[in-house]
Amino acid sequence: MTLGTSRTLLAEGTRAFVEVFAPSALLLVVGASHVSMPMVDLARVLGYRTVVIDGRPRFATRERFPQVDELKIGIPSELVSAYPLVPSTALVLMAHDYKYDLPVLHKALATDVGYIGMLGSSRRGAAILKLLAEEGRATPRSSASACRSASTSARARRPRSPWRSWPRFRPCGAAGPASR
Repeated sequence: MTLGTSRTLLAEGTRAFVEVFAPSALLLVVGASHVSMPMVDLARVLGYRTVVIDGRPRFATRERFPQVDELKIGIPSELVSAYPLVPSTALVLMAHDYKYDLPVLHKALATDVGYIGMLGSSRRGAAILKLLAEEGRATPRSSASACRSASTSARARRPRSPWRSWPRFRPCGAAGPASR
């Protein structure tokens, strides 16, 4: 049976009602930036279990992230390893700092993580992909997973509001900025 399906089964002459439950999907946010705060709140509303990871104790606080399930302070690439990077996990790199993003990205690309998003410009996304290629890590998996800029999301429309610079993320593996 698949997640969320329910039905009545007959086994050895006994009728039983069965419903499949699974743990909530996991959102790992690396970087406790101001943009991460509303993302965590929205993810909680959508039913994700949320974890914020940052190396800076002054940013990764309960005052800034009151709704987060877990708040971890330390070296992000080490802390990310403690979580399952599986298809039901979404990983969003919000640190906007190569020294945090690249080691986490290296770990993530070696797994079956379901989604990788990254804050930054198209130029930054291209630079990250170039660095991965120079390291010999450019594979079809890394090209599909190392998402381009948040601002080049699929069908992204800039609203006429002060929030227009907020990031938008596209599913990894979608071909190009307007793939849908």
